[in-house]
Amino acid sequence: MVPTVFYSNDAVLRWDNHLSMFEVVEPIGVTWVGEDGKVKAEFTVKRGFMTNLASIPQALTVFIPKVAHHLRPSVVHDWTYEDKTALTRLEADDLFADGMKEDGVSWFRRRAMYQSVRAFGEALWGTEEEKKELKDDEEDFID
Repeated sequence: MVPTVFYSNDAVLRWDNHLSMFEVVEPIGVTWVGEDGKVKAEFTVKRGFMTNLASIPQALTVFIPKVAHHLRPSVVHDWTYEDKTALTRLEADDLFADGMKEDGVSWFRRRAMYQSVRAFGEALWGTEEEKKELKDDEEDFID
């Protein structure tokens, strides 16, 4: 069995002009199942959570738009990075990759986005103390 992600519903978001962020309007339930068929994580992204979706530099939005099939995984990834789950950074990034695969994101785009969060996401992960404690080893892209 391959790892997979189940969502309770589509992402329903509202744009906030003042904050330049999106607000989650409807909660998103997430269940992440591992290769062994066991639940690796289960949580809900709560209503009211603010997200910037995917942090894609403006110059690259021609190749990877801010809003596309990676929308739900991006919201969930932001939730995990806000320390709302017990996942490590590596697990949060792996969940992001599995979620993108589940939502039909192409292999090329998944790989580019996964490698980006692995390379640049550390600055956004947890507190300084948590960063020291939870250093993850770099791992290859998960298919």
